[in-house]
Parts: sequence; structure tokens; C-alpha cells
Amino acid sequence: MLDLNDLRIFITIVEQRGILRAGRALDLPKSTISRRLAALEEQVKGRLVIRNGDEFQLTPLGAEIEAAGRAMVEAASAAEEVLARGRTEVRGRISLNLAPLFAPLIAESWSVLARRHPRLTLGLDCGERSLEAAGGFDLTLAAHCWPLRDSGFIQRRICRNPLILVTAAGRGAEAARPGDLAAAGDLLAYGVDPEQQAWDFTHSGGDTCRLQSPARLVSTETRLLCELAETGAGTALLPEIAVRGALRAGRLQLAAPGWFGPAVTVALLSPERRLMNARLRVLADELGHIVKAAVLQDMGAADALQSLALPGSPSAIEGTGPVRQAQAADETRYSSRSSGPGAGGVPQLERAVPEGGDPFVTLLSSGKPSPGGPVTQAVARQSDPLTAERDSDMTPFLKAFGVAALTATATLPQLAAAQDVPGPLVLYTNDFEGVITERFEADTGRQIDVVQMSGGELLARIAAETANPQWDVLIFNGSYSLHALDAQGQLKRDLEPANLGALNETGQGFLPESRGWFPIGLTASCVMAYRPDLVEAPPSTFADLADPRFNGAFGMADPAVAAPAYPCVAQFFHSMGQEGAEALFTQYFDNGLRVFRTNGPVGRALSAGEISLALITSQVAYSLKAAGEVPVEVIWPAEGAPGAVRGVAAQAATGRPEAARAFVDWLLTAETQAYLQEAAGPDGLFEPTVTGGPRRADGPAEGAVYRVAPDDFAVAEEAAIKSWFADRALQ
Repeated sequence: MLDLNDLRIFITIVEQRGILRAGRALDLPKSTISRRLAALEEQVKGRLVIRNGDEFQLTPLGAEIEAAGRAMVEAASAAEEVLARGRTEVRGRISLNLAPLFAPLIAESWSVLARRHPRLTLGLDCGERSLEAAGGFDLTLAAHCWPLRDSGFIQRRICRNPLILVTAAGRGAEAARPGDLAAAGDLLAYGVDPEQQAWDFTHSGGDTCRLQSPARLVSTETRLLCELAETGAGTALLPEIAVRGALRAGRLQLAAPGWFGPAVTVALLSPERRLMNARLRVLADELGHIVKAAVLQDMGAADALQSLALPGSPSAIEGTGPVRQAQAADETRYSSRSSGPGAGGVPQLERAVPEGGDPFVTLLSSGKPSPGGPVTQAVARQSDPLTAERDSDMTPFLKAFGVAALTATATLPQLAAAQDVPGPLVLYTNDFEGVITERFEADTGRQIDVVQMSGGELLARIAAETANPQWDVLIFNGSYSLHALDAQGQLKRDLEPANLGALNETGQGFLPESRGWFPIGLTASCVMAYRPDLVEAPPSTFADLADPRFNGAFGMADPAVAAPAYPCVAQFFHSMGQEGAEALFTQYFDNGLRVFRTNGPVGRALSAGEISLALITSQVAYSLKAAGEVPVEVIWPAEGAPGAVRGVAAQAATGRPEAARAFVDWLLTAETQAYLQEAAGPDGLFEPTVTGGPRRADGPAEGAVYRVAPDDFAVAEEAAIKSWFADRALQ
């Protein structure tokens, strides 16, 4: 059977009257076009075109293949268009099981959903359903503060909302502690277990207590419980969002101000991954945005849907399978904390949460849950090396300011005492997605929520949150960024980890005098990876890439977007000087250097044969080589490769200093470094910085030379280098 992609290329060659022009039309190198044409000629056992200088002529066989191939390509294109439209258009009947808590949100947002998706028919069921019954629905929007039993459902957690105690306005005096209500005997509780008699509470000041009392009524019908509380039938333990309106209207009052009960987890459940087609994902994403905005930002659901910038292409709702594993997932969490009196907030580009908002509300990631258990950890090692660095679509505005600039935050008074504030430790990272949560929590007994995104997005978020940081600890693959954050006073310098002495010679060499951050690994920000089946005489030094034989055949990531790419370019500018580095990269651009957004697309282009050689991180390069899907070899120049230091730091004003110290200590152990190398796939290909830390056999050879530009140089020259590179790339 003829390769449809080869036929597409051949038809384009005919239409453009030449290989070079076809390459330009398809944005593919001339070598790729020629190779695919040769493959097609080999398959049909005959010559298809005659090329003689400027003359271009089809052979009789070529004319025959062109006629048949055009019909095939046009039919395939039409089919693809129909399929794509069917997959992504939200149409037809979609069945949704909805927790009663969210019925008002759907009622408020239905008009917007209906206008946005005129061909959508929604089969809506409001009620708490068992997991067996949930299998009969396309999607289930659940709210639970009880454990879900083990099952094969995929869970995408959206956000959390605390249970609080409320009573009818003017019914009685406020209780100092929830435990003081134990004798009242009129508790109305949100839940599914009528036998439950104890609920743990946490005060905003850090104290904890237990409410020990049987409930007179247990139900998930929040509207009923709220109405009963308003009539004075009892004290109700309800999700904060369910009583928010009644509290503000004065119909209810807080029974124990400042105390927060168990968190209600808001989640989307889907029966099987294979049934989650793109149109369901679009609707699921929109439902997630509606609920997230309503819970966290106190916006009307319709306003929320209209104001949120929904993605142009749907993001997959992914998980690891069992609900039990999804419950241990990495999560994105915006901790609701203020930075102290008089501090400004995050720039408000959407409606802000009113002051006195919801201090224990937490926002979770819409990304995939982390692997859980030994089986999924093994799978993580085999994951696609090209997804090691995210490549999410972002507008120029989001690239500049980051997602966090669009997120309104609530307030919570910062504790003056050294005692950790309640809640999970919040980690921001551009590495190790999906492998930290379970292991850290198992090793230390502490909870952690993980926010992962590309390096540029992460720095933009941190910058947007400067006045009101939402993170406790940070892992970043690029010491120059940590150096800059340290100089800005954003990193905690008195952390004093107990395992600091475990750093090996490499780690000690990169440990900053300020002790504002700590090195946990070393990688090459760029080596040369090439396809031996496409390159007869590979380069041996970086300067060789200026050779005309590599014209249009090599590429690299954009240093303004990809975190590892800037240390690569910065090292050239440091070692060669500005004039020498600009001359080298000018030669690269003149020789057809292709610039991709991040290293992932660079690796994909190399695998696809669109380029035959790449300047790429050592992690991606060695992962491609080990995968063996296409032949890839790695060149580590004798003079060394530009390096990037991965480090960990704590936020200067973190309310969880003890948990932050425990996290840094955990990373500075040989056992943790060994675990990360084994479980983290491409991210695990790093040189250890801890004594006794192992090295992956499928990574760089022992003794490889890394050349790291000094942090002060990289920080001082960053804007100038990135601006010059961007200007030259556009010429």
C-alpha cells in the first residue's frame, strides 16, 4: 500500500513544479522532500519525475501516480476534515451526572453553553450516584469529602472547597471551637455516611480540633440542608460554596468562625480513557472552568465561562486509571495567603475574590494525575521523551505575563510564628512531573501539591505573584533563574537543610554563597544529536554546524521560551564574547538554523526526519537514542557541552518552613536521587550532586565536561541575549 504522506509530498512537488519550492510550501527541508520522493519511486519501482536544471517533467508513470494520488489525497483530506469536525464539535446527546451541589451552576451557565454549542443535547442527572451507576454516564461531576473506593474510573480533580459550620442568623452565640457544638445534638451534615460521628477541623491560625457528634440528618442535597439551617432546624456542616450566598444575604451566620472542616474535592469522572473523545474533552474542560471559577473566584458561572479564555484545542482529560491512583495525583494548588499588611495583590485581570474570601479553597491542576505504584512508575520511565518539556499553546500575552497573571487570589493572614500553616506544601517545578507526590508523602508523611509547567511559563507565574506568592518550594532547571530570584529576595536564605553535607564535589561547586538555593542535578543544556541514516559526515564541534552541508538541516529550541535553551546560548556568549557568539549564531541562521518553541518539537522533528541534526538537551538526546525508534547518535564535543544546573529553593516568606526544609533534605539524599533517575524518564538523566547518587547507564558517559556560564553573567545579559537572538531569528 502506498504511503499517503509520500503521496501528499509528491502531489505538492507536482503543484510547486520542483522539490525546493515544495519544501518551502510544506516547511520541510529539501533533503526530506528528496528522500520521500525516492522512497515513493522505490515503492512503485519506477521514476516519477525528470529533473534537468530548471526543467521539471512528469514521466508517464509519474502522471499516472499523480492522477490516482491526487484523488486519494483529496479523499483523505475530506475524511480528515469530517472526522476532525466530528471529534471536536460538541454535538449530539451527552449524558452528565451532576452532584446536587452544582445544580445552580449548570442552571446559570446553560444559556452560555447552549449558545456556544448549538448542536449539543445534554442529558442531565442531578444526584449522588455509586461508581457502578456512574458508568452509565459520559461524564460525572462529583463532589466528595469521603474516600472513593478503588475502581477503573479516571478522575480529574478540579478544586477543593472546605466544609464549614453555619446556623440561622441570630439563632445563638458563635462557638469558639467546633467541639463546643458537640452537645447541641442538631447537626445537619453533608455526606453519605449516616454513621459518621467525627469531623476534624483546622483553624486559620493553625490550631486543630475534632467535632464529635452524631448527625441528625446526613445528605448530599446541599440546598435542602441550607434551607433547614435557615429555618433554625439545626447547625449545618456544608461546603462553603453552598452557603456563600446565604451568608452574604444574612440568612445564615458562621457557627464557628475561622474553623474549616474536611475539604470537599470537586472532580470529573470518566469511565474509560478510550471513550474520552475530543468533543467530550471540550465539554469537560468548559465544565471544569465553570466550576473552578465559581468556587475560587466567586463569579457567576455564565460570566465565568464568557470571561475565561478557553483553549483553542481541547486538552486531554487524562489519568492513570484507578481512582485510588488519581487521588494521589500531583495537583496544582493556589494557596490562599496574603503577603502581609499593605502588600499589593496579583494584577487583577479578572474579577477578584472579595476580601474575607475563602482561605482554604485550593485549585487543582487540569493536567494528568501522577503515576502511582510500581507499575505506573515503570511506565513513566518508558514515556515519550519528547514530552519531557511541555509545549502548550500560549498567546504572546500569556508568554509574557504567565497564567498566574490571569488568576485572582484570595487572602489568608500570614502567621508571624514559625509554626507551619496548615495545608499541603506547594511545589512549583518545570521537571519531574508525576513522580514526586506519592514518594515524598510516603517518605516524609507530609502532603505536597505540585504545579508543573514549562520554564518560561513558570517564571512568568512567579513574577506575577511577587506581591502574593502562592508557592512554598521551587525546582527549576536553570541556576541563573534561581540566582535572579535570590537577588530579588524571593528565596529563603536561612533554610539550613540537615543534609547539606551530603553534596558531592559537583554539588559543592555550584552551591551559592547565599545558600538561597541548593543544586540537585546537572544536565547539558545542549549537545548535538544527529540521524546517522541521514548524515554521512557528522559534525565534531559546534562550529561545524556552520558548514554548508548542514544547510537547513538542523534546529534548536527558542531560548526565550525553553528554560534549558537559554543556558546553552548564554554559555556561547560567555566563552566566546558577544562579538564571537553573535558571529557564530549569525552563521547558524545564514545556514538555515530552524528555531522551535521548545526542545520537545526539536526532538520530534529529528525523529520525523524533518531535520537531521539538533542542538538539544542531553535529556532528550539520550532518551531518543535509548528509545531506538529511529537511529540517533549523540555528539559531546571534546571542549565540553553547555550545562544547566537544576536547583531547589524555598520561598522567602513561606508559611511552611519546616515542610520546605523537609523537602530540600529529601532531595539531598542518594536514595531520592536514585529514585528520580529511575522513575522520571528523560528528567532522570542528570548528573547527581549528592554523594552516592547513581548515574544512568543510558545517559552521558562518566567524565563528560559541562561548561556552565556564571549565574551573574547569565542574569545580567539575559534580556540583551534573548532580544538579539529573537531579532536575528526573524530576519
